[in-house]
Amino acid sequence: MILESGAKAKTVKKYLGKGWIVQACGGHVQDLPSKGSKGSSKSMWDSERNVLPEPPWGWTSGAKKKITDMVKKAKSSNVEEVYIATDPDREGEFIAWRLSIIFAKFPSQKRVTFNEITETSVQKAIEEAREIDTALVDSAKVRRFMDRLVGFECSRFSRSWRLASMGRVQTPTLGFIIERELLREKHVPIVYNSVNFTSNDTNFKIRFHEKDDP
Repeated sequence: MILESGAKAKTVKKYLGKGWIVQACGGHVQDLPSKGSKGSSKSMWDSERNVLPEPPWGWTSGAKKKITDMVKKAKSSNVEEVYIATDPDREGEFIAWRLSIIFAKFPSQKRVTFNEITETSVQKAIEEAREIDTALVDSAKVRRFMDRLVGFECSRFSRSWRLASMGRVQTPTLGFIIERELLREKHVPIVYNSVNFTSNDTNFKIRFHEKDDP
């Protein structure tokens, strides 16, 4: 079983006992290549419409050796099932997806999640093991793409002008606010008269936009 935290891995190991190899990956193992790294120039790309791109994913710092050692140990121990128990959130699902590809040569890879580290919750998670949630993985991918395509580029521009940082969320949100404000400024108020009355328990509302409205 693979977890993110070393402390959690030690606790879970006590619950599972002999016959289990429980290790920690330490968080993200692969991500978009950073600037200056091999393949970083390929991390900006075009893709088909409505299809998420598949850029090269590079190893995070120190992850390659750690994961390679984990794979070797699993092979030497004749492991048949790999339970990926990374955190139960978007980033945890992304990590689980990358690990499932790395451990694809093993007979079975299963995704397990638990919100508390108790023997009962761990056993229940194993019983309810599932496939990788691709929708959650896509969500994590989009966050990275937006960071790279919007956040990185806009922040570089803003720093050159000594402006505040510009991220993937606040930049387009600010754009929406500006668009609405421009529409508001263009609005030309129209004077109108209205009549509201009730007759026989029925409410009536009449609005006259022009004085000569019939």
